[in-house]
Amino acid sequence: MGVVDNCLHLLIHAHELDTTQIHEILTKIHASVNREGVSAELLDQFIVFLCETSRISVSTKIFLVREALLPNGKIPDSTVHTVIKYLGVTNFSTSQKQETPRSLQTELCKWLVHVYLYMEDVSVFERTYSVWFHLWSLDYLQIWITYLLFWSTSRYLAKPWRMKVHISVGNNPGYSNSRATATLLLHKYYNIHRHSSIARAITNLKCNARRLKTIQQSFWDHVFLIKWCFVLELSNSISSASFHVLVNELETKLRCQPSKEWDDKPIPLKSIETLENLSQHFGKISFPNDIDAILTKRDRNSLVFLATADSTNDLWDRVLQWFQLKQNYQPSKGRLHESDVRYRHGMMAAWILNPKCLSSPIIIQSEERGPSNILMLLGLLCKFEMVENIANSMTHMQCRGILAMICTFSKGLDVERAAMYFSAIKDFLEQEAFCDLHDGNLAVTFRLFVKVLRERIATTNSTVLSDSWLFSQKFLTKLIISNDPILLDSVSEYLILSREGVVNSSRAEVSEMHNTIILDLTNYLWRNKLSKVGSMLMLPTCFIRILADIVFQVNSHVSEKRCFNLLNIPALSFVGKKAVERLEDALGSEARFHGAISEKGFLSFKLKVGTDKWLDTITNFYELKLAVLAKIRYEDAYGNISLFLYTYLRSLTNSEDI
Repeated sequence: MGVVDNCLHLLIHAHELDTTQIHEILTKIHASVNREGVSAELLDQFIVFLCETSRISVSTKIFLVREALLPNGKIPDSTVHTVIKYLGVTNFSTSQKQETPRSLQTELCKWLVHVYLYMEDVSVFERTYSVWFHLWSLDYLQIWITYLLFWSTSRYLAKPWRMKVHISVGNNPGYSNSRATATLLLHKYYNIHRHSSIARAITNLKCNARRLKTIQQSFWDHVFLIKWCFVLELSNSISSASFHVLVNELETKLRCQPSKEWDDKPIPLKSIETLENLSQHFGKISFPNDIDAILTKRDRNSLVFLATADSTNDLWDRVLQWFQLKQNYQPSKGRLHESDVRYRHGMMAAWILNPKCLSSPIIIQSEERGPSNILMLLGLLCKFEMVENIANSMTHMQCRGILAMICTFSKGLDVERAAMYFSAIKDFLEQEAFCDLHDGNLAVTFRLFVKVLRERIATTNSTVLSDSWLFSQKFLTKLIISNDPILLDSVSEYLILSREGVVNSSRAEVSEMHNTIILDLTNYLWRNKLSKVGSMLMLPTCFIRILADIVFQVNSHVSEKRCFNLLNIPALSFVGKKAVERLEDALGSEARFHGAISEKGFLSFKLKVGTDKWLDTITNFYELKLAVLAKIRYEDAYGNISLFLYTYLRSLTNSEDI
């Protein structure tokens, strides 16, 4: 360790230093830091010390950031997280936290902008993008965070709702320079997406060109860069020439601006890369001449564009000619090759897009090339192998395509083939649930699986398919506690559908598993009958009791048995709250219930406002739950939850209130 590191270690860890000793240490640091710099291992500790100590003044802290915080190597990711920890203002939820002086926060953000060019991994700013975006709304941090957002914004992060926030803040006169910072970030968005709405937003902000040019060029602290470059060169980290190349690269990125000229020339369909580009240039896209390339390359953008073409358009005459030529195409015998899949997929896609203009293709009419082959082709879109290997190359989009074809050709599809596809999709979904449960694709695919399964069961014997579509208890439990109301509704519908298949199953473990998950879900949604021993949702009930005591110890009126139920679980608490609001509107209630809905809260609120001012037809908490359940029953997204409880709870089935 050098002189600087030794002094910093002493300053950080020695808590009984007097003012004179601190002054001596700071003098030594200032004398040596321009040669030695600060080791990466001490950066985080030094920043924590500056933000938390009260032994030195704020002005001295700012001086140390400018003059002494000179890393002698690459800046680790942890340093970014450390700085984030001390940014922002205190609010109700962080009232216990001491707010870092705003001038020091600004200096730390400025420092991050300057060291951005020599990070270990700049993707840390993408991983923390949402935090920086939130902090950007603070006026005293905005200018410096603008640079961090600009350099780290990618196509994935450039969302329309973020653009709206930038526009709103840019038009807010309460900020010191938000019009310029918002305009700069919108330029970045336009460079990524090239959408006309972004260009219009830039124009409407009417940012002064000089202001914009100022924040693009006059932001470097050249004294800091010179000192830091010298430290890095002495430590053999990077040469001076390479350092200045990195500086110039960041400057160049900031100077990128979209062209104000709009090209009205027709745009070829093959140049469209995303659906957003398709919507942006929709009126300028020319109809393609090469039908073969459009229909056989399986490009989603092209197919979406063709789907919007009017059925009377001349384009379909060319499609019909191509269709007639390819109808007589004979696939190679034996193993399916890529060319077989490509042409068959193109013919099927054309027929689906415009069945009225095109005669039904041989692949649908022929017994040899019936629905089973169509499904097999869909299963091979990603990997051209036999159908037994489909599970190795499954994707959510592929699953939905297969399910759509099962539904479309339900009557002509043999039971064994359908069972094989249901089994492959089931295995894929169970694997996906343990990778990324909160991926929206899982909810959509599982919901479609259940809907198609319902249609399939209506046309075949459910017991034949039982082994292929019965999910594991672990998978269903994971979906139940996912806090996703859509998944919860789909699980409820699935458990209703699987009832007959389980009853007719010869395997005792299937029936036992099914009964266990039904009991767990009814307890989770309604009854709250936790046994003294055993488990619920694959968790020991003793653990659930301890957790409930910890969570609800502040709110003593929420008992252990009320930690679950229709109105309290995270997935349905908002849904239940909105149902209560609709009840209040329907019954003309004068008072409004606010807060968590529990039995004790219901009784105390009813006693406080009187029986006539709030839901006068409901006299107890049980009746309120029944009323909410009835409201949810008619919601497309959540109706199966009510149906599940009506199906499996005798107390509800026999109720006169249903």
